[in-house]
Amino acid sequence: DAAENPAHANPITAGAPADVPAVAVVVREEDEIFDQLVAISPAFHHLGTACMVAILVVLLLVYAEDLRDRIIVLAGTQQISVTSQALEEAASKVGKYLFMLSIVNAGFGLGVAAGLYFIGIPNALLLGVLAGVLRFIPLVGAWMGAAIPLLLAMAVVPGWGGVLWTFVVFAALEILANFLVEPLIYGHSTGISSTAVIVAILFWTLVWGGVGLLLAVPVTVCVVVFGKYVEPLRVFYILLGDEPMLSGERRLYHRLVTGDVAASEEIVRTALEESSPTQVYDQLLLPALRTARADHARGALSEERLSVVTELLETLTAELQTTACEAGSCTVACVAVEDGDRIATRMAATAVGRALEHGVPVLESSMATDLQTSAEANGTSVLLLVTTSSESLVRGRLLYKMLAKRIPKLRVYVLDLADVSGAHVTRDAASGLTIVTTIAAAVEKVGQVVRGQASVNATADPAPLPLQATAAAI
Repeated sequence: DAAENPAHANPITAGAPADVPAVAVVVREEDEIFDQLVAISPAFHHLGTACMVAILVVLLLVYAEDLRDRIIVLAGTQQISVTSQALEEAASKVGKYLFMLSIVNAGFGLGVAAGLYFIGIPNALLLGVLAGVLRFIPLVGAWMGAAIPLLLAMAVVPGWGGVLWTFVVFAALEILANFLVEPLIYGHSTGISSTAVIVAILFWTLVWGGVGLLLAVPVTVCVVVFGKYVEPLRVFYILLGDEPMLSGERRLYHRLVTGDVAASEEIVRTALEESSPTQVYDQLLLPALRTARADHARGALSEERLSVVTELLETLTAELQTTACEAGSCTVACVAVEDGDRIATRMAATAVGRALEHGVPVLESSMATDLQTSAEANGTSVLLLVTTSSESLVRGRLLYKMLAKRIPKLRVYVLDLADVSGAHVTRDAASGLTIVTTIAAAVEKVGQVVRGQASVNATADPAPLPLQATAAAI
C-alpha cells in the first residue's frame, strides 16, 4: 500500500535504503523499576508532605515560647498588648475547637459502634473507633470511615438490608452532628463562618494535600484572629469571620433601600425578641430613618428610594401601634410638628401608649388653635411635640410658646429626635421648655408626669368608703 500510495508511507523509513535491518527496542529491567517509581511518586509526595508538616508542628510546639517572642518583636514592641491578646485568643479558639471536635467525634464513634453492633457487623467497636478518628478529616472523614463497614455489611449480612442500615447509621449520625450538636456546642468558638470553612479546606488542601485538609480549620482560625488585631490582615477577618460587619440599623437600612419587606420584618421581629419596643425605636428604626434622610440630603439616595424606605418604615411602625384612647380620656397626645415627623410621632405615641397601658392619639393638625381645641375636648394634660429636623425644632419652640400662653395647665414637651448628642433631657431656663432626645426619655418623662397627676388627684378626691365601713364608723 505504501508503494502504491507514497502519502501513507512511514516518514521515518520512507527515505531509508531497503537493506537496512529493523531496529529492535529492548526494555531493561531498570527502566521498568523507574516507571513503577514514577507511577507511585504521588504517594511518596503526599507522604513526604505529611512528614514535613508533622515535623513543623512538633518544632512549633517545642519552640513555642521563642516563636511567640519573635512574633511580638515582628509586630512591634509598642504593640505588645495587642499581639499578646491575638496570640492568646488564637490559642484559646484553636484549643476549644479541637476539644469540642474530640468530644463530638468520640460520640460519633460510640454511636457508630452501637449501630454496627445491633446490625451484626463484626468488630463493631474497632470500626467505631476508626470512624471517630477519621472524622477529624473535615467533610469526607465520616464517609471514609463508612467504607469498611459498608463492605463488611455486603459480605456478612445476607441481602441488602445490612448495607442499607449501615448507611442509615452513618448518615443519621453525621446529620445529627453537623446540624444539631456542632452548632449547639461550637457557637462562635472558631470565629470563622461556614463559607470560610469550605474555602479554607479547598485552599489548604490544594497547598498541603491531605495534611492541609486536617489543618485547614486551625490555620484559618489563626489567620482570622490575627486579622482582627493586625490592620494589614483585617481583610481576612472581614471576609472569613463569623461576626456581622453591619450593625442592626445598617442592616435594616440596607434591606429597606432594596425594598426587602420580609427581611426588614425579620430584623425588627428579632430585635423585639431581644429588647423592648422603645429600644427598637431608638436603636433601630429611628437611626435607619435618619440615615435615609442624610443620604437623600447629600444626593446619595434618590427621592424614589427615600419614599420606599419611608413606606416600609410606616408599615413596620403600624404593626406595633396600640389601640386609640376613648374620646374625652386622652390624657396624653402626640403631634408631628411637620409632615416629615409623622413616622417618628407614631413611634413615640406607640411607645408611650405601651408604657401607660392605654392608647395615645396622634393629632392630625399642628396648628396652635386646633391643638388647644383638641386638648380641651379630650382632657389632654400632656402634649408631646415631635421633631426630626432642625427646621421643625424651630417651629416646635414657637408652638410651645404659643401653647404655654393659651393653656397654662397643659404640660408641653418637645421630643427632638434629630439630636444625637447624647443628652437625653435638656431644659431651657429662659422659656422653661423641656426637650427630650430619645423615645425612652420621653416615655419616662411623660410617665412621671402622669403618675404625679394621678397621685395628686387621688389625694384631692379620696375614694369613698364602702357601705359597711361607713356604718361601722358611725
